[in-house]
Amino acid sequence: MAAIPNVEKLLIEAQKCFDLDSGQSTMKNRFTTLNMSTENHDEKVKEILKQLLGALELDEEDSEYFLKSIVNWQQFYKKLELNLWTGGAEKSHVVLLLLGYVFIPFIARTAAHWNIDGFKGKGMPNEFWYLPKLQIIDEQKTLLLPVQQVMQWFEDLLDQPMDQLIESLDANSIEPESKERSFYNWKKGTLPDAKTIERYFSSDKEYSFKGCYSHNTDDSLEDQFNNAFAFLKNKKCLDEEGIRDQLQLATRRLDRVFTKRASDEDKEMFIEATKDRFAVPDMSTIRKRFLLARASQDAFQKLSKILHHNVKYNKIPASKNKLLPLVTQYQRVFNLTTEAFNQCGVDQLQEDLWFENQLLSFEKWTTLLSILPSMQDQDIAEELSSYLTYFFESSERLSTIDHHFPNYMDREDLSRKSSFHFEQYTNYRKDIDSTSELIVALENTESPITIIKNYNDSHTLLKTLVHDFSPETTALILSRLEETLKDPKDLLFLNMHKLAMYLNKNQNRNKSTESKVDSLLKQAEESEYYHQWEAVFLQYRAKHHLYCNQFGNNKRPAEKYFKQAMAACERNNYGPLRGEIARDAFATLVAKREFNKDDQKYYRNLMRYMEISGNDVSLESSTQELRKYFWENLYKPYSTVERLRHEW
Repeated sequence: MAAIPNVEKLLIEAQKCFDLDSGQSTMKNRFTTLNMSTENHDEKVKEILKQLLGALELDEEDSEYFLKSIVNWQQFYKKLELNLWTGGAEKSHVVLLLLGYVFIPFIARTAAHWNIDGFKGKGMPNEFWYLPKLQIIDEQKTLLLPVQQVMQWFEDLLDQPMDQLIESLDANSIEPESKERSFYNWKKGTLPDAKTIERYFSSDKEYSFKGCYSHNTDDSLEDQFNNAFAFLKNKKCLDEEGIRDQLQLATRRLDRVFTKRASDEDKEMFIEATKDRFAVPDMSTIRKRFLLARASQDAFQKLSKILHHNVKYNKIPASKNKLLPLVTQYQRVFNLTTEAFNQCGVDQLQEDLWFENQLLSFEKWTTLLSILPSMQDQDIAEELSSYLTYFFESSERLSTIDHHFPNYMDREDLSRKSSFHFEQYTNYRKDIDSTSELIVALENTESPITIIKNYNDSHTLLKTLVHDFSPETTALILSRLEETLKDPKDLLFLNMHKLAMYLNKNQNRNKSTESKVDSLLKQAEESEYYHQWEAVFLQYRAKHHLYCNQFGNNKRPAEKYFKQAMAACERNNYGPLRGEIARDAFATLVAKREFNKDDQKYYRNLMRYMEISGNDVSLESSTQELRKYFWENLYKPYSTVERLRHEW
């Protein structure tokens, strides 16, 4: 079982990746479990964002773009949380699908828009230096990590052996031996800490960069152009591919350069690109490069360990790492976004249209749905959460997740995965359509019993129970399913819907309802699949005790099981149920008393996981509304139990 991380947990993880101080464990836990006051919670969010902006050393314009992107994405992510059920999925399943469907597409497209003019990557090779890179050495595939790539860039600009560099440093500023050891470790892939990066590259430090490019502007354009080419050749950029990897220059310009059709403007741009790439970097630039590489590498290593069941990345064959296909997905989204701008300029509509037209059919339906421009005005989160839930609810489909995403550098793999996704999405749509068609048929017939008795697809019939049928039709469906269902998991779902009929819909109640509910709950608790739907049944048990008048303080059964149901929502995703549990738990707590500070957690979960209307949603006003809701809607004692008087 696994729940998707909330935004608070993502912020804490970002702090860790950038090696920032994330505070005491107790405070982090209160923050991530929404157990802080609103004021303190909001202050914590601001504090973390300020830390991240400071670490990245962003200017005012970039900071504004960063914050705007986070806010817009957070609204989408909240809707995803509100609609996603993770069922029996393991943490590795949830993390992998979230990466490929949500995080990677968003980060890649946002980064491309942020760096649309190439300025943010100025001075770096024209490649994804902040991502792990698969390389072949002596016919062996190995990974070149982000920090290693930045070290290569740094050493190339220094253009001197490490021992000579260390000897030339001011021994009084930083201990040479320690620094030399650190640099050698970074070259081997060791993760640097942020304080060391800051110390080695503080603004008062100086390095002798002997590998940077300079040119005489008094020379003729042709001489400057030839000198730039000679400089690149000396840098071992011996062919067209090598130069393309180094310079941030439009493909069409490079094509004209390599085919000796370059105009004077092309030559000027080539010289400028060479100057930018091999310019002397300031200390701020070096710090940012190393820190971003450090954050990316830390994330890669942690995620790799999760996806490979606690096995470290360097113990996994490089070509078998499940994150590498996602690296190629990032590159594809980034490159398409950048090329869309190059093709269409500042016309956003044309740029979005060009981008979308380059996508494969399966990408539009599935893996890149979250960033599809034409869908941004529609509820993408609801559609995507439905599709992801479709995978998480089936052990058979979960078994395919490890090989879910294509390697875009491998045409055969891309073709196979394209067919796979087409088949999966087709089956998903058939499943949705079959359920919808049956619901419509049952709603529009005068004789639902005829349809139900002759309907042999019990899986689809079971899914129709999410619809609010009449009590008579619901009873007919339940009766038919009792005859046909054999699978233990389906029987648990049937059990769940029976409990919903008694406890939520208040249908078919009589003097024996209390004992029936108790029996159904015990059956559910004995099921091997109970843990996947624990929060649902704990909520039902809480309501069962509530309807037996076993409530009134924190030690009573109703409050106890509502609390356990909330805790279960930390371990698994249950769509909108988390908000409902928070509402009912909060309402039960304040039914007979005033609110207190211990109720903050339920209030924050209510605010986060339910759609709240109206302007006044303070803790005080919510308490009054929920007390009224309790006595008028939630409290439905069994017929054999004395109804308590309203106390509001």
